Amino acid sequence: MEIGSDVRSPTLGFDQWAKLKSSPLGSISMKKKRQDKPIFRHGWANPNATRQSHCRSHNAEQAGACCLIVLDPSQRDISCMPDPSLIKEMKSIVSIPIMVSARVGHFVKAQILEAIRVDYIDESEAIALADEDNFINKHNFRCPFVCGCENHGEALSKVREGAAMIRIQGDLSGSENVTNTIKNMRIVMGQIRILNNLDEE
Repeated sequence: MEIGSDVRSPTLGFDQWAKLKSSPLGSISMKKKRQDKPIFRHGWANPNATRQSHCRSHNAEQAGACCLIVLDPSQRDISCMPDPSLIKEMKSIVSIPIMVSARVGHFVKAQILEAIRVDYIDESEAIALADEDNFINKHNFRCPFVCGCENHGEALSKVREGAAMIRIQGDLSGSENVTNTIKNMRIVMGQIRILNNLDEE
């Protein structure tokens, strides 16, 4: 379970970071290890760079990234998964796992992602819902799913649906306010401690 935060990479100098930050094109998100604590980092591409040089310019694997979340900058304002050709291209460039988001309940897109052999599928509420009442039956897939929760009840529900990994989430409006995420993390971890201390009966 991780908290998302936008941080400056220790592997980039100030000038390099400023150049990446000021570039107008959207990006790849990198989950990176630092001091044994995983974090999320958002990078910005050079508008003249190809996707391959973009990926290499981040030196994701050399910097300690353990997973890439693929986002398509051309679809920044559209709630859908990236172009499958982009996903395949990224998979051919890096050896670390690739994670791609799918709409809640959109099992067909999940089937597409599994067919192109992504390493993880994130059933994300941050993009538009395909089905408000039903989530994807993850037991029908061999590819592991990542799902978000705000309390232990939601976490257990996702596990029952077949999720392999749970992430604690907060504000989904895109405001980058992590207050709700921290609050929900404390709630979930507190509820887990209560369950651990209960008698077996």
